[in-house]
Amino acid sequence: MLYRFALVLMLTLGTTTYASANCACGECLGESSDELLRVWELASLEQRLYQRFDHPARLREIRDEIAFSEARIDSLRRLQREYEPFTRFRVGNPLAVTAERNRLDLLRAERQLADLRRLLSEEHRMHSTRLRWHATMVSQAAQRLAHATPPAGDGSIEIVNH
Repeated sequence: MLYRFALVLMLTLGTTTYASANCACGECLGESSDELLRVWELASLEQRLYQRFDHPARLREIRDEIAFSEARIDSLRRLQREYEPFTRFRVGNPLAVTAERNRLDLLRAERQLADLRRLLSEEHRMHSTRLRWHATMVSQAAQRLAHATPPAGDGSIEIVNH
């Protein structure tokens, strides 16, 4: 994530932010073709970074957390089974505090696992929306670049001796 931030920061130096949706050209913001080209390149880069790195990394992170939570739940359940022979006494339960703490830890881990599974599901659902958003940003930047006025002059270079 830090590399992505640094890369995007380097590319955005000297560029302007995205124009509002009702501005179809760079004239109203005073943007040159070079600036519009950088905005388009930045939008394209952000789209590729999301598709190739950010989204897969986020999915891996959530799946790793789910696997760890499942392993923790299994461990806590094993501990709970180990405590069962000692928690049947009504008076003088030698492991009452430890068994109760284990039960609460198990409950917390199960709720955390449920939250992580919901987060993974939400990440899958929002993926197509984020892809559409990135595609829209690239499309808008490309349209602004296409409507940009070329630099003044006919493109020739005039050499003047003084």
